[in-house]
Amino acid sequence: MQRTRASRFRVIRRLAIPVFAAAVSVLAFRWPTRALHPFSIAEPHTAAAPFTAPPTPAAAVPPPAPAPDAPPRPFEAERWSAIAAEHDALRAANQQMALDNDRLRRQLNDLLRWILDNFQGRYPIPERMVGRLDVPAVTDDFRVHDDLAELLRLSPQERERLDDAFRAARAMAEAAELSVMRPSMPSPGELVIEIPPHADQGREIRAHLLAAIESALGSNRAPWAAAAAERDLDRRFHGFGADHRTIRMELVYRPDTPEPWIRITDERAMVVGDGRVRRESFEVTTEALPAEYQPYVGRLPMD
Repeated sequence: MQRTRASRFRVIRRLAIPVFAAAVSVLAFRWPTRALHPFSIAEPHTAAAPFTAPPTPAAAVPPPAPAPDAPPRPFEAERWSAIAAEHDALRAANQQMALDNDRLRRQLNDLLRWILDNFQGRYPIPERMVGRLDVPAVTDDFRVHDDLAELLRLSPQERERLDDAFRAARAMAEAAELSVMRPSMPSPGELVIEIPPHADQGREIRAHLLAAIESALGSNRAPWAAAAAERDLDRRFHGFGADHRTIRMELVYRPDTPEPWIRITDERAMVVGDGRVRRESFEVTTEALPAEYQPYVGRLPMD
């Protein structure tokens, strides 16, 4: 009986040793991963944190659109109203710029066309030398001379307006001369008409004529035309009252006809400065009295 117990004890001891060794091994393997007891003292150690994947970003979700029938909030209504007003203003400014651009393009084309029409094949004249020209401006019946019309490239309407201006100025000049003239008859067949200076009236006539030329041709061409035709206008209007004019008419007989002819001498005395006087005269012998002298003879007393 005792031997049997001893045998069992030996068997148990033999089995307990490997079991205890295996338990120690398992405990040694699992001990580092166990949490320490709050009151136990153990050496600190670092354990690698388990890998955790970063959180996936949430997709951007657009804000819900307002319902079509929902009224806009006050500040949004004001903002959209300001944007619409600015848009309308920009559109109006753009349209105005387009209209201005088109107008300027047409003006440029007209200017280029005028330059080609007026200067192609011609020599330009410096402005300071225009006043030295002596272009015939007025005919004997006080209409626009063809040379002046060609120089200025006058249209029919412009030429008609200048004709009216020249005739009106001539009527004013005749009235002024008739108001101051002094006739005399040194002999039975001789008539002398003195027309003294009348500068004040002459300046008014000249100003009226220049204003009419500007009205007919415009402010750009009028000064150029007046300068080019200044000398001829001065002759035709007898210095615009600044000169002393003497008209002498006398009857002359020719051997080939029994009727007398009329010799006319028209002289102008102009003060040119420093007491000097320049005289210009022309003489013509004609069978009938020219039309430009008829107003003077018609105003003479009959007795």
